[in-house]
Amino acid sequence: MGAARVDISDFSWSFPGRLTPALQGITLTLEPGERVLLTGPSGSGKSTLGALLAGVLRDPDDGVATGQLLVSGNRPRGLVLQQPEDQTVMARVHDDVAFGLENSLVEPEHMQGLLDQALADVGLALPADHPTRALSGGQRQRLALAGALAMEPGLLILDEPTSALDPDGVAAVVSAVETLLEQRSITLLVIDHNPERWWGLVDRVVRCEAGMLVSDQAVSGTPPQRADLRVSTSPPPGDPVVVVSDLEASRDGAVTHAGPLSFSVQAGEIVALRGANGSGKTTLAMTLAGVLPVRGGSVTIAGLNPHVASSRDLATLVGVVPQNPAHSFFRATVRAELSAERGRARHCVMPRDGGLTRSWRLTHCLSVVGNSVDLLWPLRPAVIRRF
Repeated sequence: MGAARVDISDFSWSFPGRLTPALQGITLTLEPGERVLLTGPSGSGKSTLGALLAGVLRDPDDGVATGQLLVSGNRPRGLVLQQPEDQTVMARVHDDVAFGLENSLVEPEHMQGLLDQALADVGLALPADHPTRALSGGQRQRLALAGALAMEPGLLILDEPTSALDPDGVAAVVSAVETLLEQRSITLLVIDHNPERWWGLVDRVVRCEAGMLVSDQAVSGTPPQRADLRVSTSPPPGDPVVVVSDLEASRDGAVTHAGPLSFSVQAGEIVALRGANGSGKTTLAMTLAGVLPVRGGSVTIAGLNPHVASSRDLATLVGVVPQNPAHSFFRATVRAELSAERGRARHCVMPRDGGLTRSWRLTHCLSVVGNSVDLLWPLRPAVIRRF
């Protein structure tokens, strides 16, 4: 079975309720076996194009299409997304990889060889009954990749597959992709902001901006370097604001995932919490924020214990932006989300001191995040994080 060919000609796509098309006048060809990197800013239409090629967006209720978008052959299409947890559907490793095969009515006697080959191609050597909840982020992403490969796709689409991983996880996923390209005849489309990590694997780099393809170039030379972060002079730290003493953080209340830890954070400090996937970073952060209970020790923020504070007091004390920001949304539109008065539970909650001030603050918040009052969906995760 051969790799797929992709032919897109003057193609446009609009989501329901959106005045501006997500894609406009796209013309692109991927030859069988070609490896293409699609890059561009958040909200430029990259993931929309990937979802259309994968066949995820195809019903009239999904949106309106004009032009032509064709994927040759009758082989399946594989899609791997950026959030590893969102793609794990079964409790055991082999069951998860077999999920697509079972739903495609593949005979059980034919499954085992496909499962073994897919797991071998991504370098995931684990027992068949290994629990998926025990996998790291990098392992979960390789498991999702194995699930896609087990279907023997002619076209594989990787939508920012390393954005949620630590450096070790990134290296493992890129290495797995490199191996499968050596072993299989497949057409590859990678969507990523960072071309450097894929530079040795792809043939072309296509750039998307504002729903249009603005460049299409063969890979040559060295990858473009990402801009350095600007370094600014911070004011000297003030008094301790966060004080942690012998803290034990636990996600389930039974097993310590981080700690015991003792440290303090001064007013005005910017602290980076780093570590491998599964090392307890999120568990510690959520414990500091009062979202998870402490298993041992103590934490205070501005002299208050976040674990006994009321929801209203806690919302004014700590702000939290989760890795998957969509988990914190309650309303359908940007304006409704920013206007919602949930006990001052958001950084852009409107005050009760008059309509003029309320209107000005809403306009200010919208200008900060750089979005209109349109639907929250289908904003890209990187755009959503600004709310």
